[in-house]
Amino acid sequence: MWFQHDGAPAHKSAPSLTLLRSMFQANIIGYGGLVEWLPRPPDLNPLDFFLWGLSKSNVYEAESVSRVDLNNRILSAVRCITPVMLRKVQGEFQSRVRLCIVVQGRHLERM
Repeated sequence: MWFQHDGAPAHKSAPSLTLLRSMFQANIIGYGGLVEWLPRPPDLNPLDFFLWGLSKSNVYEAESVSRVDLNNRILSAVRCITPVMLRKVQGEFQSRVRLCIVVQGRHLERM
């Protein structure tokens, strides 16, 4: 399992980094990890262009009544992701990387 660091200040604190390193060892992408990544590249981050939107619409369609309910909603949202969906995300990611190369790393217009 990998942790993709989003650069959030709370994740940069010494206790957070210690915990992340103990849980993921070298499998940290971004801040404090062995694999460098921009802190907020929404055009190249499948979590931003796919997962968060899908999850938010499923998790927050109704107000959670408890922490357990919220946890169950999150698990349910993730479980609905199919291999076909992930292949499409992979293709979209590759298209976005190719476009980024074409524009030489400059800002991409909203996709």
